Amino acid sequence: MLVVVGLALYLLDRRNSHHQETVSADSTKSSTGCADTSCVLRETCPSEQLLKGVCEEKIVYFDDEELDSFKGRAPESYTDEELEQFRDVIYTLRHDEIMPWYQSISRRGIKLPSELYREVVALASEHPPKS
Repeated sequence: MLVVVGLALYLLDRRNSHHQETVSADSTKSSTGCADTSCVLRETCPSEQLLKGVCEEKIVYFDDEELDSFKGRAPESYTDEELEQFRDVIYTLRHDEIMPWYQSISRRGIKLPSELYREVVALASEHPPKS
């Protein structure tokens, strides 16, 4: 199960990176609000819950507005104190908020360093979304 969640998060991250590039290059959007009309992950991912809201433009905040200061930064550039800011948010989330939170920060252009990404995957796999 951990592998499936990890793969889904990896694909989501890759898809969001592609989505951001597509939005920059092409301002035309489909009726769903997603510039990528195929919304590839929605059709290939086995769990609709993992991808719920991927193509939505509306950003949901989880009392984590301070993380917007990391937008566009390279994940390996974060200091230990900055990593703790992420952990302060991650470990206050309810289990059902972990995936939507990850989707939210991805849409906001915030990249997690690999160690925090692994923590998010582990937390998500402890309580997988119900279909």
